[in-house]
Amino acid sequence: RYLLGKDCGKIRSADDLVQALARFPEQFPPREVALMMWDLAREEPPQEDLLRRVAKEVVVPRADDFSAPQLAEVACALAVGQAASGDAFRALAEALVPRLDELPLDGEEGNLSGLLWSFTVAQASDPELYSALAQRAVTALVEFQ
Repeated sequence: RYLLGKDCGKIRSADDLVQALARFPEQFPPREVALMMWDLAREEPPQEDLLRRVAKEVVVPRADDFSAPQLAEVACALAVGQAASGDAFRALAEALVPRLDELPLDGEEGNLSGLLWSFTVAQASDPELYSALAQRAVTALVEFQ
């Protein structure tokens, strides 16, 4: 309700929510979508189906609109909410590989360590992502020395 504001009378179901998120992207900035996914992941019990649908129908088609840290946050929310989907993680990996340099190694928002954690927990195998993460780690180690 807080995401949709006071004028959410037409939103009565999860289907309505996902459709609104998908049809009106200008009303739902990527940061807000990522934060909402965290809220859904932390619900008791986690809103697994809704998380999967938002990832598939909202985040994946708009992946270019999301910053790399926001995409990493989405991956973490999916892992925390036990809503891992192979298709979503493949799409996230594809969107993130060319943008890994935008992610800090660690920090408050989306980062490399959280991204690696989420893919590990989700048991998502993406050799290209893991190779890029390893290369990024080597580069960071060299810079650190």
